[in-house]
Amino acid sequence: MQKILVPIDGSDNSVRACREALRMAGGNPAEVHLVNVQPPVLSGYAARFLNETQIRDYYESEGRNALRAVEPLPQADGVTYVQRIEVGHPADTLAAYAKRRQCDRIVMGTRGLGSLSAALLGSVATKVIHLAEVPVTLVK
Repeated sequence: MQKILVPIDGSDNSVRACREALRMAGGNPAEVHLVNVQPPVLSGYAARFLNETQIRDYYESEGRNALRAVEPLPQADGVTYVQRIEVGHPADTLAAYAKRRQCDRIVMGTRGLGSLSAALLGSVATKVIHLAEVPVTLVK
């Protein structure tokens, strides 16, 4: 069974990437991993005023809001899917997740390509391309 990781941030680009991953699965046995990565709360100020449960609830709430954008898509296609909310630096976390879960590919959205492709591509997509040990498909 093919495993496809699709990072979801709630943007139109990530919705298009999800649609493309489902198209790539094309009726073959596939498991789509819809993963939202929440950046860690690094500020000492936040830690001073919020306890661990409040921070975890915040991550969960923000992650669920982002994943809501693609909720109906895999259900409509009858594809097996997994939704996860991870916390960490996005590119590192996505590459590690793909390796840990033995994903066969990553399909992710980007801001588009132009004459300044590296600048427009986005730092997360660029880093994932360099860190991932599996093919990465970028969707405009």
